Amino acid sequence: MDAVVSAWLARDFLFAGDAVVQFVHRSQVPRYKDSADCLVDVGQEYDPDQLRFDHRPPAFNKRTDSCAAKLVWEHLIRSGVDVAHLAGLVQLTHDGDSGRATQALRQSRRNGVHAKLERLKASGLDDTEVFRRMVRRLRRVYAAPPHPGLQAVLNSRSHVAGCDAAWRGTLGSGEQVSMT
Repeated sequence: MDAVVSAWLARDFLFAGDAVVQFVHRSQVPRYKDSADCLVDVGQEYDPDQLRFDHRPPAFNKRTDSCAAKLVWEHLIRSGVDVAHLAGLVQLTHDGDSGRATQALRQSRRNGVHAKLERLKASGLDDTEVFRRMVRRLRRVYAAPPHPGLQAVLNSRSHVAGCDAAWRGTLGSGEQVSMT
């Protein structure tokens, strides 16, 4: 969920919808480090000025202290982007990523966005389609159209990369999310 939410926040709010999401294996991250405009949930680096948003060591001592979605969201808030209404989603994402057994997370796993993601992952759809459907769901549930006011376009096709070790069966152990 962290990779999905952080990639969605980056694509829709940092890049105003003008970015392509691509999922890549962890071993391929060095290929994307220099060419990606933004990295989320991958790379073991936190540098918001360079649009690098990972919460794993050495970026942070404990990976459970934050999550990529929270790092992207906090950067958007500091940049003046109106995403405060997504605080609940960000907290829910952090709870799931850090193993916190909250009531909201249990509910989400039963019939919320976490349950939706698990159903999509189990359906056999490719990662791009799973992400597309999750974005559609997130936009509908959280009423968050792409932000028109802030565009960080570094080239004609913005790139965001990220990672989520629990993404899906084929991406289950060390696969990554990348926007190209």
